[in-house]
Amino acid sequence: MDKVHNHFQPNSEPPQEWNVAGKSVFFIGIGGCGMSGLARMLRSRGADCSGSDRIASPVTDSLIADGFPVFFNQDTGELPEKCDLVITS
Repeated sequence: MDKVHNHFQPNSEPPQEWNVAGKSVFFIGIGGCGMSGLARMLRSRGADCSGSDRIASPVTDSLIADGFPVFFNQDTGELPEKCDLVITS
């Protein structure tokens, strides 16, 4: 019988740092509280962040005021030409 892997067992390997500096990250649904917070966090670590949402809101207004490119037409594919990661909610 095959051995079942226990996913709840502690991992003895040290955590790997995820270096996002210089990476292009696009958020679909950037106007949500979690997605906007993640975009701000990754930007503070050096990522180039942009995103889209269905409607404008105080959150998207704040992102735009802080220099984030935010698009509201999700049908045209506003993904940057160079995109390393797409995150959606």
